[in-house]
Amino acid sequence: MAQNIIFLITDLDLGGSPLVVRSLVRGLRAGGRWNPTVISIKSAGIVAKWIRVEGTEVFSLHARSVKDTGAVRRYCRIINHLEPQIIFSTLVHANLLATVCKRVLPSCRYVQSIHTLQDNPRWHWYAQGLISRAADAVVAPSQAVLDKIAAHGHFSRGAVIANGVDVEVLSHTEPVPADELPWDAGSKIVGYVGRFDPVKNLDRLILEFSQALIADYAAWQNVHLALVGYGKIEPQLKSLAKQYGIRSHVHFCGPTAQPATWMKRFDVTVMPSTVEGFGLTVVESMACGVPVAAFDAPAINEIITDGETGVLANPHEPGALMAAIFKLLHNPEAYRDIQNRGRQLAAEQYTIDRMVARYDDLLVKL
Repeated sequence: MAQNIIFLITDLDLGGSPLVVRSLVRGLRAGGRWNPTVISIKSAGIVAKWIRVEGTEVFSLHARSVKDTGAVRRYCRIINHLEPQIIFSTLVHANLLATVCKRVLPSCRYVQSIHTLQDNPRWHWYAQGLISRAADAVVAPSQAVLDKIAAHGHFSRGAVIANGVDVEVLSHTEPVPADELPWDAGSKIVGYVGRFDPVKNLDRLILEFSQALIADYAAWQNVHLALVGYGKIEPQLKSLAKQYGIRSHVHFCGPTAQPATWMKRFDVTVMPSTVEGFGLTVVESMACGVPVAAFDAPAINEIITDGETGVLANPHEPGALMAAIFKLLHNPEAYRDIQNRGRQLAAEQYTIDRMVARYDDLLVKL
């Protein structure tokens, strides 16, 4: 008989952690050993709709703030009714809620997960350090995240399980039609996919792209920057591109539920963030056959080996990321080697099946 497992997450908007939970829930349900239910602390987002369509029940607590006691009561009623054998919480607010309400189901096994290396708000890490000891297991998508959790508190059991992507689907996804592209045919495209958030360093990306373009226009005039995603700082980013005089070379493509359709139009995918807990778009890009240029940062450098499966740049060196991009765009032989090795790495190490199997093994042994 399948065991009941609840996946508690802060939100189910379009983003890395919700998409990983979706893949994990779908895979565990298909295996027949687990009967998953998903609970979102905030109101349901687009990923909740996809999870429901795929056959898993989703509850939303509609929390208005951290101090919303009504959401806590709703959560307690749900878990008391479902009586799960395991509660798997993802992100610090979910981990806190699961821990605070642990007395409702004291015999249940508890797993906590964190998917970021972002320092702020600092209280998140102090809180996580205090509650980690309450978990039967703590899981992170990279060693860097697990080490950071350990630096703030004790836990009895830790595991690193890399996130997975659907390599087969990504490799066969059709690109955005040519007549829908916002740039001229023949342009070289450096693309970013993700949230427009201050921690992603998109302002630095635009600044350093403008400096490269202005310093050596002949070498960079055919290169365009494509930003795929959404977020509160989009107006600021558009203003910066205009201020630096490169608005015609920077394209804001909007959010997408299928990042591979845009990645297939990139020549290089760029990852300017230094606080990724894993880097899902890095692996997605590899699976699409698009080389990645990224800052040499924790978690990212667990995926990319510089010069072999991507190109890494010193985050403390101005212009280093542009130099890495330039190296890829102007060295066809190295480009093809990195392209092939990245595709192979994604297919061997970062599939959804591999991720689900490792989670299944962990949960069975709790």
